[in-house]
Amino acid sequence: PMRTSAQKKGASAFLTRNPNHKKDRATAHWLLRILASQPLFVAFTVRSLEVAVPWMVARRLQENEVLLEAGSEGDCMFVLEEGLLEISTPSDTKVAQPPSDEAGSAIIRRKNSRPRVIGALTPGDAFGELAMLYSTRRLSTVTAREACTVWRLDRDVYRVLMLADMAPNDALRKLLEPI
Repeated sequence: PMRTSAQKKGASAFLTRNPNHKKDRATAHWLLRILASQPLFVAFTVRSLEVAVPWMVARRLQENEVLLEAGSEGDCMFVLEEGLLEISTPSDTKVAQPPSDEAGSAIIRRKNSRPRVIGALTPGDAFGELAMLYSTRRLSTVTAREACTVWRLDRDVYRVLMLADMAPNDALRKLLEPI
């Protein structure tokens, strides 16, 4: 679908606001490199990514603190700056697809199910982008295994950037149309 001039103007006004999430120059450059390396951002111009970075918000986690819970709403993505995160799912988790007239998917699990570790995230890893992009529930729980710092990028910022300044890319546009 074509963007209207009102949509472009609204997106531009949003992006000119100062998000006031301070970062030193090295951290901002590092986040820019991480975002640019992600398939989700392949069609964005460097300028769009430079605009996205100031909107990213740092969060510090303590050891054993849960960042994302399986089944929670996915409205953002994260980049891990430091620390170690563990990805787990309940051992008997199933993902139920909703009827075609409902959005998202449901996480079904039995009481007292034990988590099953399925992976780990290390500094430089980006995660949570699919739930953010498709407005679905999280499929996994992400827990800090040591003190961590993560950077959060909200869905609203991503959508405004996509609307305002996405480089032409028909394949990506077709992928994103259902969103």
